Amino acid sequence: MTWMADRSGSAQRTRRRPRIAVGTAAVLAVSVLPTLAGGAPATAAVLVKQTATLTESVAGMPAAGTPAYRQIERARVVVTHPAGSSSATIKGSITLKAEPEEEGDHLQIGLGQQSGASCEISAVLTETTSPDDDAVYEMQAVEEPPNGSWDCVVARVGPAYLGGPDDFDVMIDRLTDHYAKPKLAVGAVELLGSKQKRLRLVPGVSTKHTVTVRNTSDVEAKGVVLRVTGKRIKAPRVKVGTVPKADEVRVQVPITLQAKRRSKVAVTVSGSGARASRTLAVVPVRPPAKPRAGRYSSDNDVTFRVRKGRVVGWRGQALTSCGGYPDLPTTSWNMYDFPSTKIPRNGIVDARDKGSNYVSTLRFRIAGGKVTKGHFSYSGPDRCFADLDFTATRG
Repeated sequence: MTWMADRSGSAQRTRRRPRIAVGTAAVLAVSVLPTLAGGAPATAAVLVKQTATLTESVAGMPAAGTPAYRQIERARVVVTHPAGSSSATIKGSITLKAEPEEEGDHLQIGLGQQSGASCEISAVLTETTSPDDDAVYEMQAVEEPPNGSWDCVVARVGPAYLGGPDDFDVMIDRLTDHYAKPKLAVGAVELLGSKQKRLRLVPGVSTKHTVTVRNTSDVEAKGVVLRVTGKRIKAPRVKVGTVPKADEVRVQVPITLQAKRRSKVAVTVSGSGARASRTLAVVPVRPPAKPRAGRYSSDNDVTFRVRKGRVVGWRGQALTSCGGYPDLPTTSWNMYDFPSTKIPRNGIVDARDKGSNYVSTLRFRIAGGKVTKGHFSYSGPDRCFADLDFTATRG
């Protein structure tokens, strides 16, 4: 049970009940339609919905003396285009200015495509009035639009299925297109593989964090950019690029706290009209104990030396996988090395070595004579990949 106000502001009671439209092959006469302004709507990758709300009758309608129950108060149309389907679901309604007093008037919603000054109708939803009915008529159908979509809509009240000079009231308008948009989200912010609920930063030292950028929609996001902002925070703008639909991309961003004071950072991603952000607290921490010079080793055959604040002679043996589909991959143990790299004052080594046909990374945390969170990775020719986790101690 609902209440609806007419144009004079008085209230009339109407009872809404859904009505299923009866499809018809008839086409509304184009000659009754006025000039339809505007060109074809801009196209986009994925059209998901079209809508229109009609409130203005065409010129000369309704004629003087036309009963209120043969006049349109409002018409509403929602066209849904399911992904992967050539058919569309049409839901429409026509609200008359008064409850019907006669049997057999035809209410029609026609969907078509603009051709010059006309809307050429290719899908028609129809209902007939009855004195026992209310002023609201709801219609529904599934149709296949020519060329993938419609762009104009007509609502009419008349004595027959075909439009013509005897129509009581006619409204016409364009359909508004709604396109699928990417839905971005900022996922985990990680340091050395551990998710960070808050960022613990040594002031004045750049610390690389890995941020997961997600796209939860069915449309890829292009030109995505990541920004980290906040008081006393310095971080470069990172070009993420394209994030595929229903996928995620991991990117690195160095973050520096510029003063020994607490702060907050907003991690924001934006692209293709989508935007998302999350906020994390920032806590200043003291630098760890300086790395002790000497030889370091692990239980899984990783060795290196710390000399003058640098990692030198890093070597490690890792299980390597090469090849793959359509053949089975092969595995073998291989020895890898890594070039000398500086140890920052925050004790976090995050280095990358790139050659003409390979990329390797080395990451770990060092404090005094102890190394934790160690990880080495390699990717190279013949689809070869290797990963190695390690810890190490001096001595």
